[in-house]
Amino acid sequence: MTFDQRTADRFTTEAINRYHEAGFAIDVNWSQVENNGALINVPEITIMGKLDPEDFDYEKMARDVAEGRIDGQAGYIREDGSLHEDPIKKTIT
Repeated sequence: MTFDQRTADRFTTEAINRYHEAGFAIDVNWSQVENNGALINVPEITIMGKLDPEDFDYEKMARDVAEGRIDGQAGYIREDGSLHEDPIKKTIT
């Protein structure tokens, strides 16, 4: 798809609205890239942050704990509070 100015504006507005629905503020930057001798406009989306600062990402926190980014000690915390290097094995029946 080739982006002229009108299409680029529509893309930018749609991207901002869709990310806004997901709770993120974004910035859309456009750059020109040469492709087979023709200059084409390419969008680059940068996530600036969350719209609701009270919204907490529990999955990211779990990943950070497992990878040791929180306290420098990697592992998984079990229900009894003990720390283990590997996650709980799930039995599939």
